[in-house]
Amino acid sequence: MPSTRRDFIVGSSAIALLSGCTYFDDTVVTVPEIEVEFVNGTDEHHVFHTALETSDGLTEWTSQDVEPGVSEVLTIEPPQNKDLIAIHSFVDEYPLSEEFVALDSANECVRVLIEYEAIGGEEPTILQSATDSC
Repeated sequence: MPSTRRDFIVGSSAIALLSGCTYFDDTVVTVPEIEVEFVNGTDEHHVFHTALETSDGLTEWTSQDVEPGVSEVLTIEPPQNKDLIAIHSFVDEYPLSEEFVALDSANECVRVLIEYEAIGGEEPTILQSATDSC
């Protein structure tokens, strides 16, 4: 069953309440994977660009051309033993960035939803959640 924006908002809110919206502390939490879902809710194709920011700087940018009305998922294995700081993206000329919220355990995967006009918004949006089902 495909994820919806509501699922991500509810999941993000729950994580924020449980974690207190704190950021990574001195302990490095190893995240097994980051799932980035690109949602193109427009009637034109768009190119989504994404990179992770770690304590060593930016990883390589990944680009994905997404057809109109399509959702595609990119799974990223983040560098191990590095602090995850943020995810950075561009959809066409729109920059998006979001810091990673604190994770409670090494079993949690991060899911990021990047939507472009999927629910009538004029600009892309970015949402984040975490789950223990990697």
